[in-house]
Amino acid sequence: MLYVRSLRPQLPSGLGPDKERGSVSPIALGFACLASALALSVSAASGAVVARARAEAAADAAALAAALEAAGGGRKPEAAAEEFALANGGRLVICSCPPGGLQYVVEVEVEGWGGRRVRARARAVLSPP
Repeated sequence: MLYVRSLRPQLPSGLGPDKERGSVSPIALGFACLASALALSVSAASGAVVARARAEAAADAAALAAALEAAGGGRKPEAAAEEFALANGGRLVICSCPPGGLQYVVEVEVEGWGGRRVRARARAVLSPP
């Protein structure tokens, strides 16, 4: 009778391809959690950048509206600044619009990602004729 011996090395009991099935699953789960955390961080950072840009745009528009109203509009500069801040998704917080002044400073607040509030300040200057 002829016996054929396997050339594969024999591993101790409890090891081998059959006993190691599924060992990659915890590693894959760890990488998936890491990727999710990274995506959430990037999303939060980009949301903050977008909120800051929105606040700056709303403040710029409000300051320009206040200056234009002061230069020849029929309303108060504060009313125009408030209207333009609201139209750009913000809320007017500060409006330094002195009567007959040449410099108008406004501060606008918008709601950002996660309910955080972001503020931006803008200034418009009128040149005397």
